[in-house]
Amino acid sequence: GTGSDFHPTALSIGYNADGAPSLTAVNRHRDGEVSVEVYTVLYDAKGATLRSESSVTGGLARRAGGVAALGNGRFYLAANPTHSDFMAAADRWLLLGRADLLFFNGQMFREAVNGLSDPSAVAVSPDGSRLFVASRGERRLLALSRDIYTGTLTEKDSLSLPMRPERMSVDANGMLWIAGPTRLPSLSQDSTVVRVVVGADGKPVSQETVYAGDGIKDATAAVKTDGHLFVGSSHDDKLLDCALK
Repeated sequence: GTGSDFHPTALSIGYNADGAPSLTAVNRHRDGEVSVEVYTVLYDAKGATLRSESSVTGGLARRAGGVAALGNGRFYLAANPTHSDFMAAADRWLLLGRADLLFFNGQMFREAVNGLSDPSAVAVSPDGSRLFVASRGERRLLALSRDIYTGTLTEKDSLSLPMRPERMSVDANGMLWIAGPTRLPSLSQDSTVVRVVVGADGKPVSQETVYAGDGIKDATAAVKTDGHLFVGSSHDDKLLDCALK
């Protein structure tokens, strides 16, 4: 299971080489420190349990955002490596583009993409061949192709978004579901969720707003499964269960 000081701000499911699901979580501790926790998901007659596999820390990950799990302890992480709270805020609001997309190979971090502006969400396609990064400040989705053998990333295209993206998920068909506040939280608590269709070439083709309103404050997560869209928020104490038409 998880420890008592477990306060996840981002979650992602990947699959290990043996097919076992693996949960990766960005954990913000009570003292402000950040770690990335990796668990194997185990099932028995009583249900699902988590077995801790590793806890990853490091200077590059001190200001971690979204995470995308690949399984076997590997993941991509959006992060701003600056030591200064002031400079981190300046990067976010002035769109200075000094944040990174990091790759952890199970042993160490390396910088996969540099020069991003406030990256907040990361997702990987079911087959691992595509990677998506959303920028909160720019309200933009960046699509990249990924060589599944070397990990090399190549930018394919980008798409403007109608809100400040916080987190996103990919369904079994490779469609993206992105959630975030419609405007700055200080101006409004309305939420927006969009569905993004991705073409066979890995480029985002179109987007559609599937939820917009004040039913939940400043949405930070959206997951689609079995005809339902679940929308959650770190700023609210409820979970929306929306029927998809």
